[in-house]
Amino acid sequence: MINNIDNSIIFKQLPIGNTEKIVKVEAKVDKIIGSAYDFLKHNLIPDEQLFYNLLKIILLKYYKVHYEDSTESLLEGAWAYEATAELKNRKDNKYFDEINPKRVRDIYPITIRKRLKLIRKYARMGPPFPKPIYIQEKILERIIGYQVDENSIIMVDGARRIIAVCLCKLREMKIVIITQKKLENYNER
Repeated sequence: MINNIDNSIIFKQLPIGNTEKIVKVEAKVDKIIGSAYDFLKHNLIPDEQLFYNLLKIILLKYYKVHYEDSTESLLEGAWAYEATAELKNRKDNKYFDEINPKRVRDIYPITIRKRLKLIRKYARMGPPFPKPIYIQEKILERIIGYQVDENSIIMVDGARRIIAVCLCKLREMKIVIITQKKLENYNER
């Protein structure tokens, strides 16, 4: 089976968190992984409650909405895709290798020691990095109660890894995007 994806769709990360306000992420889908719920349950986040809690925090903090349903109902019909994300400095739209950061603080004004240690650890390990997880904002539309841009994505997990990639002066990394439904341009042969 060959996965043919029309990767002309560019997903853009919303600047709603600390990392997201610094690092601009634009991604194109490479291949389908499968059902989003199964992917999360069996792969990157074995604790379904963690994903659910992260989504609840995002909904409350950025959308001022309380969510009490299950993750399974939220992700009903959703799909997981691997994508290649391009990372740039949001302020000047430059790649981080052009900025040449030497320390974490050259990218991100972080003060929490535990987070700093983890970013440095990821940077020392180098690629390949574990894939950050993004969710298409469209999935949240029925909860937040208004229409959103089809191509907007929100990071659920992976901020430290993204900063580490920038510190390593890489222009791209692999991410996972959970979409509301199977992308229409996906074909199986």
